[in-house]
Amino acid sequence: MTFRLFSLCPLFVLAFVALCGHASAQTAPVRLSASGGALPPHAERLGDDSRDIGRDNLLNERLLDLVEVRSLDSLLGKRRIKHRFWGIRMPWLIGLRWERLDPAKRKFVGTCRNDLHQYVFGSSNEHDVNFDLVPHLPQYVDVLYRALDFQFGSGRSSLITDRRAKGRARDRLWRVRRLHCECTPPYDHHRLLDSLVYPVLDGNTLVNHPNFREPKPSIGLYGPLVADCNHTCHPEIHPYEWLWWRDLHDAQSPGHQVWFALFLRDDSQRMKAWQKGPRLGEISLPLVFSLEKKEWLISIRHLIHTPVEKPSDNLLGELVAGQPAETFDGPSAEVPVTVEGAGEHILVLRQEGPAAKGQWKYRLGEWAVDPVKKIAFVRLHLYVAAQNLYAVRVEAGK
Repeated sequence: MTFRLFSLCPLFVLAFVALCGHASAQTAPVRLSASGGALPPHAERLGDDSRDIGRDNLLNERLLDLVEVRSLDSLLGKRRIKHRFWGIRMPWLIGLRWERLDPAKRKFVGTCRNDLHQYVFGSSNEHDVNFDLVPHLPQYVDVLYRALDFQFGSGRSSLITDRRAKGRARDRLWRVRRLHCECTPPYDHHRLLDSLVYPVLDGNTLVNHPNFREPKPSIGLYGPLVADCNHTCHPEIHPYEWLWWRDLHDAQSPGHQVWFALFLRDDSQRMKAWQKGPRLGEISLPLVFSLEKKEWLISIRHLIHTPVEKPSDNLLGELVAGQPAETFDGPSAEVPVTVEGAGEHILVLRQEGPAAKGQWKYRLGEWAVDPVKKIAFVRLHLYVAAQNLYAVRVEAGK
């Protein structure tokens, strides 16, 4: 079954890029016209009160869906991956395998049905951090519905694939109502991840973690869409590679936006065919600014970065090739922005934290203005190379 879907270190080395003044990395002025490109659908809501967004799963998912991500190895050349136990590949006749449902890795957005699941395997170092996502946007509901078709036809017995079960496939879809999303984070960085990014250590929860503080947040993620035929051929994103969400629980000033993003490589040693080499990827975060404020701020805080162990001279070349604007790697920038009918503005971009020089870049693009709502829109594109892990916090509009 093929889906037609779009999508396109043993040692932890720190290279600190300190926040220092306003050394200008991007001085070319930006001129915006109110008659230029329109804002993407729902983008004007990015600056809404964070608590209002958090109470509205549909709105939250729409805003998360504005994020675009990719990895350089986005195509799954191998159709199936056989299961392994203690490094031994299972014979084909046993039938234990993961089977791709899409030839390309893809994005999925939904709201957690419950808190995350952590599975610790005592016989190995494997420790999974998994989500069950309920989609509310039609395009992702359709993805789940079509993926379940494969499970229904697999013949693997389960509560929803039992041929004696009555009702149409869509009825059974809503009885299940979730897509399982699974990954084994890099073992050497469990404590850092648990402290700075998301719950990893056994027993920690989304409710208790300062970056979530609720059991059922809405999140976006990206990775291979597969059928897990080690069990009942149920569909899942496995392993998720990009993960992103908004911090929506601080009392924030109007227009304040806080994004978290995580890019990682599965550490189970079972998915090597679908995750080749160091991780190379891009994330594009949507941001809005008030035209009534003269200074705008974007703060990039690198939380964790495991540098590529053997970097090439042009490590990010393939990622940034053909981009419509120049890319930069800091340390900070002041960008003059002139908006037709709204005067002069200064966009201050700062960055701090551990990030190896030459292994991350950014650019600003896809500007748009809404003169009625008095906001400007821009995408912050982050390009990153990591041996197996990168995490970032982006704050804007404060």
